[in-house]
Amino acid sequence: MKNKAWLPNSVTIMNLILGFYAIILIIQEQFVVAAFLIFIGMILDGIDGRLARKLAGDNPMGKELDSLADLISFGVTPALLMYQMHLTEFGVWGVIVAAAFPVCGAIRLARFNAFDSEAPSDYFTGLPITAGGGILISFVLAGASISALAYIPIVLLVAFLMISTIKYPNFKRITSFQKIFLVGFIGACLVLAINNPSAMLMNMLVGYMCLGLGLRIIPIPKLTKLFYTS
Repeated sequence: MKNKAWLPNSVTIMNLILGFYAIILIIQEQFVVAAFLIFIGMILDGIDGRLARKLAGDNPMGKELDSLADLISFGVTPALLMYQMHLTEFGVWGVIVAAAFPVCGAIRLARFNAFDSEAPSDYFTGLPITAGGGILISFVLAGASISALAYIPIVLLVAFLMISTIKYPNFKRITSFQKIFLVGFIGACLVLAINNPSAMLMNMLVGYMCLGLGLRIIPIPKLTKLFYTS
């Protein structure tokens, strides 16, 4: 590995290890702890990309390693968590629903590496797998009281959004409007989470998911341009 590529790659490997250990905890039915480890992995996933851009530059190995780690930590592990907690009672249909999530996550990652990773843009095509997996584990961390049957459309919807062509802002080049929006958005999530602070992550990620959907379903050109121009 050239230059200092070992540093971001080490962070990526830590993310992978957390995803693997979370699988062990899920088998042991320690669901909340497993969800928390995946959340830590989300933080590491954000760090390794920034480190790679600053230290490693063009690092093809790091890009592939990151995708493999993401598939485990935010694809396979959240799907297994949903299956063990809510979908086992549906038999083979529960397996199919759970399996659809990492399959769509793998397609999302492959598409990004093949077509989108080198293209400068201010949006993601499809919901990122990190956000998708984060949405599923956020319900666990929030202690959401939802029937097992309701998790079927939730898992399938998030899986579909990952392989969709719906645009999601990446906020890499933040404009003045986006700064104001983010402050208001985070403030609203905080207010909603006053009685249940553990629901903060769920509010933010579900809100982000709905943002892309809303901009697609109700296309207002002037509003859309405020989030992405390309």
